[in-house]
Amino acid sequence: MTRYRGFDIEETDMTADVGGEVRPIFIIPGLKERPGAPYLTSPEEARDFIDAELDAREEWRASRTWKWEGTIRQKGNSLSVTLPAKAVRFLGLEEGDEVVMTLEKK
Repeated sequence: MTRYRGFDIEETDMTADVGGEVRPIFIIPGLKERPGAPYLTSPEEARDFIDAELDAREEWRASRTWKWEGTIRQKGNSLSVTLPAKAVRFLGLEEGDEVVMTLEKK
């Protein structure tokens, strides 16, 4: 078993015929556990699969993220940040939607 970018790459006892050559099948627990198509028949293929999956997740996250600078204001006993209208439209937000916010102090 090897580890790559936080994922284990495990060799199974199953094999696949790849171009007339019998190769072991690898799985990535928590990411690709089913040894069906596409077969991962080498640690390099498994690493490429992990890279592609993590890149796709990052692209998906970036497509659903809006960055802006704002000022925190006091409202009663709470603090609030106003969302720009462009961000609300871009993300398709409506009242009552749940969001995840990450704040970074300048």
